[in-house]
Amino acid sequence: MKQRKVLSKVLAKELVLMLKVLEHIQFNRIDARLRHIFVKDDQKIKVIDHVSAFRYKTDYPIHLYRGLKKLGHLPVFLQQLEELDPDLFKRWEKARMLK
Repeated sequence: MKQRKVLSKVLAKELVLMLKVLEHIQFNRIDARLRHIFVKDDQKIKVIDHVSAFRYKTDYPIHLYRGLKKLGHLPVFLQQLEELDPDLFKRWEKARMLK
């Protein structure tokens, strides 16, 4: 993801889908560090290393947010999240503001 200059809508959708799947399969940590997310040529993603997925609880994807912010992609991701799933956006923003 570091090599991408723009976060596409397709990639943002893939990230949201990945986080929703983690939540659906009842992982405690609904999060992933950018270095654990591999983007294929077709913009599908592969995620590795969920070693802490049951050990730690997160209310929003803090590591993903930090990584996207560092690359300058967080505002675009949040905009896409709000369009794709407004309820999830509101829930994560509320949790983020409480931290």
